[in-house]
Amino acid sequence: MNTENNRSFGSILQDLVKDLSDIVRSEIKLAKTELKQEAAQLGRALPVLAVGGVFGLCALGLAFTTGVLALSLIMPPWAAALILFAFAAIVAGLFLGMGMVRLRGFHLKPENTIRSLQEGTEWLKTQTR
Repeated sequence: MNTENNRSFGSILQDLVKDLSDIVRSEIKLAKTELKQEAAQLGRALPVLAVGGVFGLCALGLAFTTGVLALSLIMPPWAAALILFAFAAIVAGLFLGMGMVRLRGFHLKPENTIRSLQEGTEWLKTQTR
């Protein structure tokens, strides 16, 4: 007769291994779900950003061409092109630098899964003492 208070060490160990296995499986499932949600959100935003970026580059190219043509009325065309090139290079460098700083804050890390695993680890430590 094996009651709850009179269980063998092997039976307890077997239950512990089964529970740990279930916890790990559920944590992996949670991580997959979180990553799928993040990837889906990113996947919906990227095409829209790409189209906007292409049209933005076209508009920017036309604006710089217009600027070069306008400046070439008062200076040599090569000087007008050089001035606008320098301006564009400086602005691009500033925006690239700011973008890199913001990109450091982006992560595809399953925060809830990590927190849950840490809680599970702490629980397991208290159970084995």
